[in-house]
Amino acid sequence: MTIPRWILALALLVLPACASTGEGSDEGTLHVPIQVENDLTARGDVTIRIVASNGASAFLGGAAPGSARIFDYREGMFSGNYRLTARTGDGRVIRSRPFTLFPGAGVIWQLQRNVLQVVDAEVVTGLGP
Repeated sequence: MTIPRWILALALLVLPACASTGEGSDEGTLHVPIQVENDLTARGDVTIRIVASNGASAFLGGAAPGSARIFDYREGMFSGNYRLTARTGDGRVIRSRPFTLFPGAGVIWQLQRNVLQVVDAEVVTGLGP
């Protein structure tokens, strides 16, 4: 039994599309809840980025003055060293201390005192103690 060429050609077109849809398993992806408390005395919005030790950075989002915002950071690696940065409206940049991410970790960063804690993810999401 031989398979017609048009079926093989169609399979070659369809299979990569299925693999790249992004649907399906999230296995192997690290989900890290990151809570940023914008408690700065100079009130204003801040933009938050996460920066890996290799210099690669990802935009997480903005945090309004007086708010505590939770970002869901997704990373393909299971662990690594990072920093958070916050840019204020007047251009000032606040950098957190370096920290390590691992499965089950969550992060809480208070901007005013520049205090960063790595905690159980459930503490950040409100599901834990």
